[in-house]
Amino acid sequence: VPDTIISIRDAKKGDYNDALANALGSNIFDICFALGFPLFLYCIFYGPVQMDPETIKFSSELRILLLVITVISFFIFYFGKYMTKIKGLLLISLYIIFTTYIVCLSMGMKWAEFISEQISKIYFFLI
Repeated sequence: VPDTIISIRDAKKGDYNDALANALGSNIFDICFALGFPLFLYCIFYGPVQMDPETIKFSSELRILLLVITVISFFIFYFGKYMTKIKGLLLISLYIIFTTYIVCLSMGMKWAEFISEQISKIYFFLI
């Protein structure tokens, strides 16, 4: 929430680069440091973390899905000089689709499980 408020404030002032950099930088920090450092410390003191096969499968699917969304987002930002309403709607749509998929997958909906299986096949084909 604080990052969102800061990004909105920067965007209203016309500092679009700051708004985008704040969101990206904050998320990269959260993932790499806020999750990585405590896990690193845990492994030093208690040894490796054992994950069950279902967790490994889910994290593999999530990596591919996030890679695809990142590539799509990159192209949305790359084309055109300005951030437009259409680009904003595309980014919000990607977020809604991703969130809907994750929620439906956790609820065991058939269409989400089908997509999950297809992503798993792609991942295990690549490795």
